[in-house]
Amino acid sequence: MNKEKTIQVTRGENTMLEIRNVTKRYGKKVAVKDFSMKFEKGIYGLLGPNGDGKSTIMNTMARLIKKNSGEIFLMM
Repeated sequence: MNKEKTIQVTRGENTMLEIRNVTKRYGKKVAVKDFSMKFEKGIYGLLGPNGDGKSTIMNTMARLIKKNSGEIFLMM
């Protein structure tokens, strides 16, 4: 069981999901560094070259992997 407090649920008006300063490292390799983003209601896609950390961000949001630092807020 993952006991890390990864996602905090709060009440928000327009913002549905907020990622603040998320960093993920694999050993000495930094996969995602200080990523921040606010998502409002809608449909989004993450685009970028291979190795840019798209899957790492998605897996961190889904709590499939642990982040090294930062916060994720889910608004309801």
